[in-house]
Amino acid sequence: EIREIISKYHIGSVILFSQNFENVEQAKNLIQDLKRAAEDSHNLPLMICVDQEGGKVERFTFGRKRLKNNSEIKTFREAFEKGEIIGKELKEIGINCDFAPVVDVNSNPKNPVINVRSFSDNPDIVSLFAKNFMDGLHSQNIISTVKHFPGHGDTCVDSHLGLPRVNKSLKELENVELKPFKSMINSGVDMIMTAHIEL
Repeated sequence: EIREIISKYHIGSVILFSQNFENVEQAKNLIQDLKRAAEDSHNLPLMICVDQEGGKVERFTFGRKRLKNNSEIKTFREAFEKGEIIGKELKEIGINCDFAPVVDVNSNPKNPVINVRSFSDNPDIVSLFAKNFMDGLHSQNIISTVKHFPGHGDTCVDSHLGLPRVNKSLKELENVELKPFKSMINSGVDMIMTAHIEL
């Protein structure tokens, strides 16, 4: 069915979740089949994507110890190495795009969806750590994606369950939420994921 969808609609990307595979070999075989289906139908490389942030959000670990949450990262080197480890694992099984790093600023500690997924409550620290994480991914030729634009760090609702609203002026957004996004654009991030947020 998926092969037919790729062929009929010329799908350019897919996202995988933990329920799609149980081990390394199964993951590799699935990804090879998906890529082959895209090449056979429209001869374009398929983007194989995953949310592999490390820590709270890891779609697979394949037996290794779970990585630290972003909030536990204390040095630029740690941030780079986290991105590099994830990049190596993704490359090994054929995934070429990671929906990471998270650049939301944890300005609301009661936030139900970001919290430990954020590097800091300081936008400058978020920017610097996220850049190092991205550089780790890029060292393994993995596409990086910053999220969740325009900033999910000061919300009281999980956007998977409802529509959060951010009640801030443009100046307030520019000083906090948007700062890491601007920084990452200047640092060469590949993609930006938008969030279901009302401003």
